[in-house]
Amino acid sequence: MSLQITAYHHRTPNPTMRVYLLGLGAMHRETGVQPEDYSKWQAVLLEVLQEHHGEQWSPKLESDWEAALAGAIELIKTGSRALHSEGENSWVY
Repeated sequence: MSLQITAYHHRTPNPTMRVYLLGLGAMHRETGVQPEDYSKWQAVLLEVLQEHHGEQWSPKLESDWEAALAGAIELIKTGSRALHSEGENSWVY
């Protein structure tokens, strides 16, 4: 479900999804996720998506997923940086 939302947000940016991803970054920061962890996660996720799509996997589909994930990851990292620079209690959920 989250991957579908990420793909949809990439095609049709949505303010609600933006806020969600920023908040997700803040939560990840609180649990110790580091910026370099996201590229590892993206690489593994792309492998899983390739396996899932099987013969339908193509360079275009890979490129589309890379772009969607990269956009989401940038917002998540932004949320993480904001929490780090403003202090641990700066986000209210």
